[in-house]
Amino acid sequence: MKRSLVSSMVRSMLRPLSGYGLGPLLQSRYFTQFDDVAQTYIQLSEDINLDNEFELEWWATIPDDGSYMLADNKNANGNSRFVINGATDRTVYGFGFSGFATGIQRYAEDKHKFYKFNIRRFDDVLRLMIDDKLIGENTNNGFVINSIGSQYNGSTGVEFHSGFLVNLKIWVNGDRDTGELKVDMPIDRRIDRPYVMNHAAKSTLALVPDTQYVSLSGDQGDAVIENGIAKGSLEPATTWRVGYAQNGVLESGNTYIVTVRARSTQPAHVYAQSYTSTDRVLQNIQPGDWRTVTLVLVPESTRLFVCVENKSQEGQVLEFDVNALTVVKMSQPVGLPVNFSGTESRRYDFENGEWISGNLLDNGSFTYGMEAWGVTGDGWSFENGVASRDGNATNSGIHQFGIFEARHTYDVSFDVTGRSAGTVGTYIGQGEQNLGFFSSNFGKATYRTVSTAPSDKLLLNGVSGWDGTVDNVVVREVQQELYLAPLERYITRFDSVSNGYVRTSDRINVGTAFAVECVFATETDGDFLLSLYNADSATRLHFRLQGGGVAKLLSDGVTPGQGERSINDGRAHRMKVVFADDATYSVYVDGALEYTGTHADPARYQNADFSVLVGGYKTQDSYPTDSYNCRVWDLKVWTGGDESTGTLVLDMPLDKPFGSKQVNFAENTAATLTDIDPSFYVASPDDGELVWATNYNNAPDGFTITPLTNSSFGVHTNELQVDKTYIVSFDLERLDEGTVLFLQCWKDNWNSTEQSNITVDTASVGKRCEIVVYDTERLRFRLGSSGYTGTVKNIKIQEVTSGVYGVPINIVEADSKHFTFEPFYGWLGDDLITQEIWEVPASAPAIFSFDTATNEWVMTGDNSYQSLALINGTTQPVLMLIGGNVSEIDGDGLAYAANGGGAIRTTGNYKVVFDKNVQNFQGYKRSAGYVNARIGKPYFREIIEVI
Repeated sequence: MKRSLVSSMVRSMLRPLSGYGLGPLLQSRYFTQFDDVAQTYIQLSEDINLDNEFELEWWATIPDDGSYMLADNKNANGNSRFVINGATDRTVYGFGFSGFATGIQRYAEDKHKFYKFNIRRFDDVLRLMIDDKLIGENTNNGFVINSIGSQYNGSTGVEFHSGFLVNLKIWVNGDRDTGELKVDMPIDRRIDRPYVMNHAAKSTLALVPDTQYVSLSGDQGDAVIENGIAKGSLEPATTWRVGYAQNGVLESGNTYIVTVRARSTQPAHVYAQSYTSTDRVLQNIQPGDWRTVTLVLVPESTRLFVCVENKSQEGQVLEFDVNALTVVKMSQPVGLPVNFSGTESRRYDFENGEWISGNLLDNGSFTYGMEAWGVTGDGWSFENGVASRDGNATNSGIHQFGIFEARHTYDVSFDVTGRSAGTVGTYIGQGEQNLGFFSSNFGKATYRTVSTAPSDKLLLNGVSGWDGTVDNVVVREVQQELYLAPLERYITRFDSVSNGYVRTSDRINVGTAFAVECVFATETDGDFLLSLYNADSATRLHFRLQGGGVAKLLSDGVTPGQGERSINDGRAHRMKVVFADDATYSVYVDGALEYTGTHADPARYQNADFSVLVGGYKTQDSYPTDSYNCRVWDLKVWTGGDESTGTLVLDMPLDKPFGSKQVNFAENTAATLTDIDPSFYVASPDDGELVWATNYNNAPDGFTITPLTNSSFGVHTNELQVDKTYIVSFDLERLDEGTVLFLQCWKDNWNSTEQSNITVDTASVGKRCEIVVYDTERLRFRLGSSGYTGTVKNIKIQEVTSGVYGVPINIVEADSKHFTFEPFYGWLGDDLITQEIWEVPASAPAIFSFDTATNEWVMTGDNSYQSLALINGTTQPVLMLIGGNVSEIDGDGLAYAANGGGAIRTTGNYKVVFDKNVQNFQGYKRSAGYVNARIGKPYFREIIEVI
């Protein structure tokens, strides 16, 4: 008999979670995020032949551009596949359903929603159902399925599946009632736990069941080690690592499930490997409660090594307990992807179409007493797995920090028993947002809320003599979508001093209908954001901010018009212009329509070939003028319509993706960025093919350009070709003030007049410079003026061999600055109040004294308005965020600005917005009367707010 792919019921290996309060628990499953860029897919270990009667059922999300869901990846049978295309009506192909309209509308939110698919052949009729609705019928038969997410010879027409596909079942020789369940490929384990999404599933490798997917069912393997480590038995191998090793327990090439139960006081890695580290598998654990880590190990030797180590490796002792190690040899590796360190618990509520997170609280059931909980006031005790409050206590509560993010939706619940008086209130923050009061003697308090308080704190507060117990406190985030925020983003800054700009090297035919969109942030107006231009100045199209900071489209043939909303406030805005076939156009800002019009002479631009320039104004093929003062990212151009109906022909992000907690800003303030298109974005200079490098055997490590006007170093190489693109990288060790370094690009010979200069200034000294060049045959480094010295080292020239998106690399002053994300206010810039400014401010009158032991200023009020002045409000952007701590205060309030500032009247943390249109400097003074205070070092950051 052929081996079945059916997974058996799996015993839970983790501590069960409490119920969700949303009806009966679904049998929850693991699932993988498929990615059409990395082309991840699953290849079944055998073909599934669908003859006669059969039934298939699965759940899947649908990407914007459609996808292959199921297919025969070994043969070119066009019917042995199931495809949803990307058209508005979402037609389906394969299984004989060519061109059937699914009725699923192509809205953006649909890609986050699961749809239920069912294909059943019964009584010689093949029927397709989506969400239990009949889509179409035919009489075809004889299909083969062996792949999830891909088809034979790659994608055709639509891409690999992108998104999620779960709960695939295939019955053969009948339907679910009469046939054999041939495939139960849930990518899961069937236990009462939430869905767990694999955050790290993106891979260029096929996810093959025999190597990547395993079932955790204990009856499919033999235990090699079971509960092999007693609590506390591991001894430190170093001050930051502990390990367990045993020889002769593994067999090379077999598959093992290694389960470690541990808890740590610091962020840590848990990993398993054999004798060498080449087969190492790893997961991360966060500080807090017990964590069960499950690893799939295919060892290269017989030795097992299991290790827990401090992620920072900075020498401190790793404090943790380990009380279980189980190693199971697998006999049938089919099932679950587990070797991914970024898994997160999520439950998909099919009825309401929502993603529900795992419990965001640590120790929500008080299993470990008051661990992870803070107490305000008195009267609380933590015994027997509950938190109890004495009714005679004063107003007091229990809390946890780091739970909420502003504008996110949450379900909050907890159980109450033994109450006879009073109420318990639930808050976000220290009372800023009240979710409600619960006054029943027994029962479950449940709340759904959108967090609006600028706080991440959960507070349960007993009032009016409340004397009950609390247990099973749960906070879960409700997410309408579950698409991951990537990790970091580069954003280019343009300025009118260095006249920086970016333009495409290839032209784009816009057709008769097209759309242009760009995200930008600026505080000025009257500037040009971008231009579409060519040699004919009459065809130009320009996008700018008119006086007053309103959006405006400029073009010959456009009747003057402009938006109404001022968007020069320093925050990020998304501006989009859409041209229709009938020459009407619409201007949008942040998704809202600003104004419309009709182009009087569409022949000027329709079907024209345009170059795109960002950061300036161009009327024809000449140098740009009116350079922009702004940050720009995410430029997109669609032809044939907008993002819903057109084709994306230019995606010039000027970035890497960004994440929800931090961002790396590459602030370009000195470079001229010329001739960059998407093919010039590379993940790393080392991705290119090496053409030439410094020869360390025959030349010095560095080349010093001496103080002579014509002193230069030439790259005498015949390897450069005019039709190719290269990255020139080098270390700029020295460049005297008062001059610049030119990288000169030549054709033909050194005497040719056909040369261009790329300028590098002193801001790049001590940095690795990376410059894109093309249309050149020879290169030369040269100083801009005589009497100075410069030194370059480690020169490399590499050909760009692939158009991989990544970092824009013509930024010669690309300091990567660490920016943070504040959930309520958005992206925040650098802290302008350095420790030096804090200790030596612009003004510190006698009523202020600095306490070096606590790093605080002590204010002893004398009924005067003397101010501790830190930052002049005229020298920084419009909107700033101030945050800090006041440990002591009495009197009528402490103001944080010279005028218009709010008053701080209580001790603790504060967070306020500073608007320089109202406040003229940031500092501290009395609000009124006599004020005494101890003021901790604040932060003062620009609000950038990436959309």
